Amino acid sequence: MWDSLDLFRNPKTKADVALIRSSGLFDPHHYRVKRGLPKASEDDLIRDYLANWQTAGVESAPHFDGETYWQRHLGGNTDLPPLVHFLRIGCEQGLNPWTEAAVLTWQKPFLDDPDLALSVVAQAKGAWSQLWTGARVAVHVHPQSHIVFHEFQSMLVAAFRHLSMAAEPAQAGFEAPADLRIIIAPHDFFYLEPRIDATSVDLKTCILFNTEQIPSVWFGRSYRFLRAAAGVLDINLQTAACLSELGLTVRFLPLGRIEGFPLFQPTLPISAEYAEWSGTEAGGTIDACRPLAERPIDMLWIGSNARRRQAFWEGAKPVFDQHASFVRLVNVKGALKTEHPDAISGLAFAALARQSKILLNVHHFDAPYFEWQRLMHFGFLQGACVVSETLSQIPALQPGTHYLQADIAQLPAYVDWLLRDSEGQDTLERVRVQGQTAATRHYDLPRTLAALFLGR
Repeated sequence: MWDSLDLFRNPKTKADVALIRSSGLFDPHHYRVKRGLPKASEDDLIRDYLANWQTAGVESAPHFDGETYWQRHLGGNTDLPPLVHFLRIGCEQGLNPWTEAAVLTWQKPFLDDPDLALSVVAQAKGAWSQLWTGARVAVHVHPQSHIVFHEFQSMLVAAFRHLSMAAEPAQAGFEAPADLRIIIAPHDFFYLEPRIDATSVDLKTCILFNTEQIPSVWFGRSYRFLRAAAGVLDINLQTAACLSELGLTVRFLPLGRIEGFPLFQPTLPISAEYAEWSGTEAGGTIDACRPLAERPIDMLWIGSNARRRQAFWEGAKPVFDQHASFVRLVNVKGALKTEHPDAISGLAFAALARQSKILLNVHHFDAPYFEWQRLMHFGFLQGACVVSETLSQIPALQPGTHYLQADIAQLPAYVDWLLRDSEGQDTLERVRVQGQTAATRHYDLPRTLAALFLGR
């Protein structure tokens, strides 16, 4: 089959075979079964893919949608196999080969089984960076990055300092010496203006903190940097498992609570801008243990807008308008800056959450995932009850016990029942207390970083 094309002796083919074998995007078992080649070696299977990709109609792996990639990005106008084009050209150009449907299929085993996802992450290849007391840690974020990533920077710096490390916030400069560099949101860091020359950054000395979902265009732009880095931290457990299967050195980083950090102070100030929602005057304070019955906001929903969220809101609005609902979906292109008129600071978001019975969550994409910052920082840890469409599961927090979920079509009616019915109200109070208690106990950021970087 392969001799006729001289694939064994062609140097270019040998290079392509090696490239594909090391990519994490060729699944020998999947390809062997689909092509009916039970005894073929991995290299022979790759040669078969190179020779027959157009006629066989078999993808290199379940999570690589080569046909869509070929049509979407290449218009069908190339003789290069889609996987070879992506690895040699498309990856450098930020082309994304992962559709939502492909990612949903890929992540399906991990969505309801966080232990399985953790076990896959634990098998990630490569040595992980280790630190020590007094180690110098630089946490980088682009100066024009999304306000959320500046908050992440502050949290990581504070948590490393809790571990007696010399952690400092940094932007584009790499002049100051550091034992470890963490770059937050590479999809921002290497693309926003002023542009940072990626060739001037030794990625082999950096850990990149990915926050993007795999189907997004921004993940496509990040992927080449993730592959080149010393390691990857990912805020989403299921994404971390996928990156592990792609051969990256990756760890799951759940950003949890930090004792004494502004967002998690026992009391938070009520800003003048949102005082009308608090039932008290601006300048007052609110604590995170306030019972739901005393909270004036029935439902809180804050996030970036998207077609999917907008469509949901248009259908749900008549129901939500019957309650004291605070909804802000921000229409923004690029990174959301502090000066944007609809931007809400982390402290203001946290204070609003402490005055809310329900923190609502609707996904940006069809694939379920766990919107970590919204749910953890402004839901569980502020004592609001998290109510969401179906989430991907994480360790220690269970649906029905620590948070509530429903199919997106049933979500408006479910929220209405929770707020109106006495049984629903009891459910909200019970679940929010259990959620806050479990999240506080299991998600402590300094403890997480100690396990990751100090081995304890």
